[in-house]
Amino acid sequence: MINIVLGIVQGFTEALPISSSGHLYIISKILGKDISSLTIEIMANTGSLIAVIIYYRHKIKDIFLDKNYIIKIVIGTIPAVMFGLLFKDILESNINTKLIGIAFIITSLFLYLVKDKNGEKNNVSILDSLIIGLYQAVALVPGISRSGSTIIGGLNQNLERETAFDYSFMLYIPISIGSLVLGIEDVSGNINEYLVIIVVSAIFTYISIILFSKVIKNGKLLIFSIYTLVLGLITFFII
Repeated sequence: MINIVLGIVQGFTEALPISSSGHLYIISKILGKDISSLTIEIMANTGSLIAVIIYYRHKIKDIFLDKNYIIKIVIGTIPAVMFGLLFKDILESNINTKLIGIAFIITSLFLYLVKDKNGEKNNVSILDSLIIGLYQAVALVPGISRSGSTIIGGLNQNLERETAFDYSFMLYIPISIGSLVLGIEDVSGNINEYLVIIVVSAIFTYISIILFSKVIKNGKLLIFSIYTLVLGLITFFII
C-alpha cells in the first residue's frame, strides 16, 4: 500500500510546479517512516521519466534531428549537474521541515510573480538555456519545484508559455536518466515491489503533465502559487 501512495505522490507532483521531493518528505513525516531511500527515489523517478518520454515521444524524434536544440538541452543541464556534485550531500544532510516550508513559500512567491506572464519568443536561445539551467540547479533544494523553477526561468526570459513548458520537460529527461545511471548499482530490495512505484508513478505523472499543460496555457499559475504558500506555512509551523 505504501508503494502505491509513493507512486501517486511522486507521479502527480513531479510534473506540477509544487515539488515532488518536498511532498515525499512531508509524507515521510506524516507516516513516521523513512521513505527517502535511494532505491525508492530511483524507482519513482523512473516512472516519471517513462511518462515524460511517452508524452513527448513525437517531439523527441524531432529533437534528435535538431543538433542546436540538443546543445541547448546539454547547456541547460550543466548547472544542475555541477550544483548537484558540489552541494547535494550538504543539502540532504541538512534537510528539515523548516527548510522545506521556506522552500515551498519561495516557490509560491516566484509562481505569483510570473502568473500573468506570457512571452513572445518561441525559440530557446543559448543564453536562455544557461539561465533556465541555473533555475533548475536551485530546484535541487527540496521544496523548490524543478518544473516550476525552469518554467519560471523560461517565462522570465520572455518565452511563450508552451515553449517554456516543453523545454522544462526536455531538461527533465537527461537529469532523470543521469540519476538513474548513477544510482542503479545501489538499488536493493525486492524489485517486484518497486515495480508498483514505477507503474503508478508513470500513470500519475502522465496525467499531471496533461493537467499542467492545460493550466499553463490558460495562465492559471496562481492556483499553484496559493497551494504552495498554504503548504509552506503548514509545513513550517505545524508539521
